[in-house]
Amino acid sequence: MSRPHILCVAGSDPSGHAGIQLDLRALHSAGASTAAAITLLTAQSAERVFSVLPIEAEFIAEQIRHAADHVDAVKIGAFCDSPIKWWSALKELRAPIVLDPVLASTSGTAFARPDQILPFAEDIALLTPNLNEAKLLCTEPTNANAWADLGFRAVLVKGGHSDENVCTDRLFENGALSGEYTRPRLPGSPRGTGCALSSLLAFELGRGATVDQAAKRAGDRLHDEIRKSSGLRLSFFA
Repeated sequence: MSRPHILCVAGSDPSGHAGIQLDLRALHSAGASTAAAITLLTAQSAERVFSVLPIEAEFIAEQIRHAADHVDAVKIGAFCDSPIKWWSALKELRAPIVLDPVLASTSGTAFARPDQILPFAEDIALLTPNLNEAKLLCTEPTNANAWADLGFRAVLVKGGHSDENVCTDRLFENGALSGEYTRPRLPGSPRGTGCALSSLLAFELGRGATVDQAAKRAGDRLHDEIRKSSGLRLSFFA
């Protein structure tokens, strides 16, 4: 499949450094066509979130139902309340779901709670927590069986928040460590890397890649974008 159609379900970042604005930029740069449903509005700059306005769950569901008749994959980013009222609309699409568990913004604003994500574990094709989020979602985040016991089929624990000179992402699938992807740590700290990676993973799954293939390809693409970035902004279309 040369041009997958990806649905992004995420919050709006008017600064364009993260959120659905970055999701769509990353996907378009990869060659995807896109649809979108907004879960929350924010007032934020490149450095911090000033306020958040959650979108009503019924309206999120309505957006999803009318956004597209068919999609090849779904990327979910930030949301504030339980997705139970709009999750059935997602399942009707019968597409793999990549969920980036945005529990808080970089500046500390709280979004979803672990207990609002865990009930849907079995429906998620790939979960993409960073190290901090992994510790909040799973009592043993380096134990493949612990993720499987929670119901997750595949979890990519991102290593960007470690103190090491390299970044190692670890993929757990069906109770086993199935992949490790180590890349040099680059200078700078651009915002939105988690948003971009989960979008690129959805792109890869949407065009038929295995989870392992998606993790390698998406990680390599993001690493290249970070290398080309300037300051806080990733380089997609810059």
